Amino acid sequence: MPLVFPHYTRGRRRTTRNPWRASETEPVVVSGIASIFEQNPSPKIRQLLHYWVKIKAAGRMPTREIIDVFQVSGLLPYVWLIDVVRTPHLRFRFGLIKTHMHRVTAAETSARYVDDVEPKADTRMLCDYFRRVATEERPLFRRGRPILPWRSHFPLQQSLYLPLADKAFQVDAILAISLFRDSKGQWH
Repeated sequence: MPLVFPHYTRGRRRTTRNPWRASETEPVVVSGIASIFEQNPSPKIRQLLHYWVKIKAAGRMPTREIIDVFQVSGLLPYVWLIDVVRTPHLRFRFGLIKTHMHRVTAAETSARYVDDVEPKADTRMLCDYFRRVATEERPLFRRGRPILPWRSHFPLQQSLYLPLADKAFQVDAILAISLFRDSKGQWH
């Protein structure tokens, strides 16, 4: 529910929406931990972000090896991994995609590059998000229409993209979670 500020006009009280916070159905792309929590993401996305923040508490960006499958076990069907390929230029390849994402795509996407997937306008947008995560080394949250047409019958998608580093502390993977809300308000 958006924050509202009361305004009084000639004895009548009228409320307006907080201009700094989008409504649940407006498209949003924010980066940074505090900004993401302000958007009130779904419980599963909050759970994964809390976990990432907890393992990052050591001061270094988390690596793939430090991710404990048992800590995020309830999230595994929604989690996917994107490999960051830096040579000859920055590209993103589908890594681990669990059953939820397989059902979403209805296609085998393992080891395919994101920019090879159609429609190109949507994959360009997705690659831009991944590029921001890889270069800024900060989490990114997106809420809006489903980017790729695989789940276009859902009116709303929430995705969280978290950077993971290699041993040289350079982002080499992006841990992602995507959820889709149906017309009844249920997250899938």
